[in-house]
Amino acid sequence: DASIYPAGYNHVISVAGTSSSDVKMSVSNYNYTVDVCAPGELIYTTNWSNVYSPCTGTSFSSPIASGAAALIKSRFPAYTAIQVGEQLKVTCDNIYSLNSSTYANKLGSGRINLYKAITDSTIPSVVLIRHSETDNNDDAFVANDTIQLTGYFTNYLAPSSAGLTATLSVLSGGTYVSVIDGSTVLGVIPRLGADSNATDPFRIKVLTTAPLNSSVLFKLTV
Repeated sequence: DASIYPAGYNHVISVAGTSSSDVKMSVSNYNYTVDVCAPGELIYTTNWSNVYSPCTGTSFSSPIASGAAALIKSRFPAYTAIQVGEQLKVTCDNIYSLNSSTYANKLGSGRINLYKAITDSTIPSVVLIRHSETDNNDDAFVANDTIQLTGYFTNYLAPSSAGLTATLSVLSGGTYVSVIDGSTVLGVIPRLGADSNATDPFRIKVLTTAPLNSSVLFKLTV
């Protein structure tokens, strides 16, 4: 459970490995920085001495994901690299119910679904591209401060629906903060359009139980 680089950088697709039953392989890493999963267990492939044999490892998951990305680009040639990656992610199958709660939120969007990735172009992909925080004072967040968080969102794929909502929740460090207002309606964002919640920022209260220099991990669901 660690961020691995360069896979963990922005604009890089980080791939975890799964078995044929969509369970994370024991040899695969997992983390919040993972984007997608792909099969990597007992993959029948070429081997030394002129034979084929089953092999296991994320070294097989990664090229499967790369091949899927290449086919997306072939199917949608006008897509940019970021759009190809987003299409790969939004068309994944959710596999969290098949995996231990240890891996919650740490297997990316799920296991890639190539058929869906090259046939379904109706799914939006709204991404938080940057954010800013203020307490309307000195911006040194301490106990009893109320933080306002504004996000700027880009939609890389199909237009979103009128009911598009962004919701902020706490993954860890919940004893340090309380989310006072964690929901905002973004509405319709066209393909390659952008929006923000500047008129309705998320509001977070820093509790008196928060020690100095505490870290809080948030989850944003769009």
